[in-house]
Amino acid sequence: MCETMPSSDPLMTATGLFGLGYINMVSGYLKLKGYRYAEFLQAVGLKDNEWNERSLSLAEIIAFLDKAIYFTGESFLPLLAGRRIHITNFSDLGTLMMHCADVETVIKNTIYFHNLTSNGEFNLSVIQEGDKTYFRLYQNPQYSDEQLAPLIEMAMAAFANVTFFLAYGASIKDLGPAQINFRHNNLSDHEHYNKTFLIPVKFNHDFNQIVISSSFLKRPIYNANKDLYVLTKHHIEKQVAQWAQQLPVKKRIGALLIGGDLPQAISLKHIANQLDMSVSSLQRKLAQESTSYKDIKDSIILKLSNRLLENTKRSLMDIAVELGFSDTNSFSRTYKRLNNRTPLEFRNSCQS
Repeated sequence: MCETMPSSDPLMTATGLFGLGYINMVSGYLKLKGYRYAEFLQAVGLKDNEWNERSLSLAEIIAFLDKAIYFTGESFLPLLAGRRIHITNFSDLGTLMMHCADVETVIKNTIYFHNLTSNGEFNLSVIQEGDKTYFRLYQNPQYSDEQLAPLIEMAMAAFANVTFFLAYGASIKDLGPAQINFRHNNLSDHEHYNKTFLIPVKFNHDFNQIVISSSFLKRPIYNANKDLYVLTKHHIEKQVAQWAQQLPVKKRIGALLIGGDLPQAISLKHIANQLDMSVSSLQRKLAQESTSYKDIKDSIILKLSNRLLENTKRSLMDIAVELGFSDTNSFSRTYKRLNNRTPLEFRNSCQS
């Protein structure tokens, strides 16, 4: 295999896109079952509903889930919480997802808003290769697979549940050769995973990912309303823009490039418009952070290129087109400038 931000907005919790729904689901379950709830809160050093008032750090989230499993004695608790989470738990983001045109648009919005607002527990990406699409969670390298396993399982269960709910009328066969992959060992009996996902689940894999048929991405969202989608996304982007003023500009630009189509072709002017500032103001802010738009875009292009070269068998032409290059030669020249070797040399080194 070749940051905590203060906020009271559920969108901006440290756990990113789905985090507040997770924590509320777990805490609600503990209350419902009467699992020494007051003692549990004391053990994790939190007050009731404190996570609704401030962002929890990743260390606090890990401790919260570990203690919840310990107090209930139910190793499948993360799967249960993820499976029981509902689209309405996500507030405005839930409304946005309900009015996306298709599953692909849901995934793109999920990746963009999560990667921008997360506190580093994991980043999301999607890779398409032929008739398969890989929705991947790249976890924080400061923590082991075992430490992050409960959070990863809850996130995967929630995303699978919500996506299938949105694709109303879809059946398991519509997912094609689908499967769930985890990097860690199973935390619970296999029957709990089968009940949660209804498709094959494999452990000790190279990636945390959901594999589905690429054709499923075009599955329409039942009762989606284009006008409501536009209005809701504009509303959320205003929320994000206000909150994101606290973030380094380079992180905001990175999220736009990763979540956008054809990143190599995205101009500085387009990014400035997205961030609601002039080109000169954006350049000045980047200079204050000792970087430039070119440096940020080069870094993102190299990161995306390496993922596609290492993790897929797609041709250089396919990769070049997806990243926004005009042809293979242009992509190869840029890649060699950034990595001091050709794309094929990098791919061969990963396979050796």
